[in-house]
Amino acid sequence: MVRLEGTLALVLGGILASNLLTGMFIAMASLAAITVLGLVYPFMHKRTHQPSFSSDQTTSFISFGSDEMNRRLEGFKTNGEFDEGIIFVYKSLRDLIPSINETGSKDWTEFELLRTVLESSPELRNVSALIKEAYLHYEATRFGSKGDASSFESIAGLVNEISRRKGGIRAKAKRP
Repeated sequence: MVRLEGTLALVLGGILASNLLTGMFIAMASLAAITVLGLVYPFMHKRTHQPSFSSDQTTSFISFGSDEMNRRLEGFKTNGEFDEGIIFVYKSLRDLIPSINETGSKDWTEFELLRTVLESSPELRNVSALIKEAYLHYEATRFGSKGDASSFESIAGLVNEISRRKGGIRAKAKRP
């Protein structure tokens, strides 16, 4: 038994000292680190990527589609704040539909609420497709990819088209 223990100790000592085991340990540690980073990175990215728009930030009001709103959009564009501009437009549009807060269940998604309100509001029928398109830009920016100049230009064009079709919506929209 003493001889077996001595041999076992010798074999284990040789394995521990070998480059093979050292290489395997480094590989396992690397895989563990990559796995941890892979799990943590999406949460870190979402936290830093999502632009914020809080009603607490609003201090004054502007009319939807007005020259002042267009100046604000131009400011977002000039500063490269495409995400904030897209979110501003959608939130401004949403403020024009007060019944959206009185519809549906707390379990519904924003899109389900929007769809239900648009389908049940004949006064919004001529702009419902445009509002849905604005929501899709908002959703992509808020929950997915970073907004770019193309998405921003598209939603800014929707502001003009919705204003034109509605005869210039002049309800008050929040301003960040």
